[in-house]
Amino acid sequence: MRTWFLGCRRTRTGFTLVEVIAASVVLAAISLVSSTLLVSVLRAREAVVAQHEMDRHAAITLLRIEEHLRETVAIYIPNAHDTTRPILAVAYRFDDDNDGQFDEDAAGAADANHGVSGFDDDGDGAVDEGDPADDDEDGSVDEDPVDGTDNDGDGLIDEDFGADMDGAGGADDDGDGSDNEDGAGAIIYFVEDGDLMEWHPDLGENVVAKNVTSFDVTFEPAVSSLGLAAVTVEIAMQSYTGDVRNYRTRIAPRNLGLYGD
Repeated sequence: MRTWFLGCRRTRTGFTLVEVIAASVVLAAISLVSSTLLVSVLRAREAVVAQHEMDRHAAITLLRIEEHLRETVAIYIPNAHDTTRPILAVAYRFDDDNDGQFDEDAAGAADANHGVSGFDDDGDGAVDEGDPADDDEDGSVDEDPVDGTDNDGDGLIDEDFGADMDGAGGADDDGDGSDNEDGAGAIIYFVEDGDLMEWHPDLGENVVAKNVTSFDVTFEPAVSSLGLAAVTVEIAMQSYTGDVRNYRTRIAPRNLGLYGD
């Protein structure tokens, strides 16, 4: 007699090596794609943040420059001799003698020493040339007193005066008993090693913007006695991602020649 044994059929509960390898490959591909997308998103976010930060710094810088241009009584650089320069120099409006008037008893257009000392005022390549009293470096001394007109026909008004600002015969222009005690020193903007610098007659030199690739200022003389001169300022800045953006503003200074107001 034969005896038969009934056994249970073995059930498969795991994965084969081929299936495990295939799954690993698929997961690796998905991880690679996901990580690539994540890195791209993070880089895009960093670029947006960097761009926003650069825009903010540029806006603050231009607002600072606009404020000085709106209030200044004189633009020294650029000027009608060379209308586009990588420098901006304007009179610093301040009441030095606390009499309620601004720059009303100054000696010379900027600092009575070659105009804006250390800079090429007329854009001819020479710095502080000629007579120290020749503020606009055009070869003539004190030929344009403060009278609201362009006496020397160079497109600038009241830009080269001496100790006697208005030509009335005395150095004490505001009649307070002191000579040349309320000057019109210059605030100067220029680029140095990629930084936009501001030189202030009281505070000295400081950085107002970084990563500046170009800084150009254009002076537009008034087209008539009733018109206003204008200044266009253009700044190019580069973010750490390498993106370069240009920023621009145009201002018509409202106080040119209004010494003492």
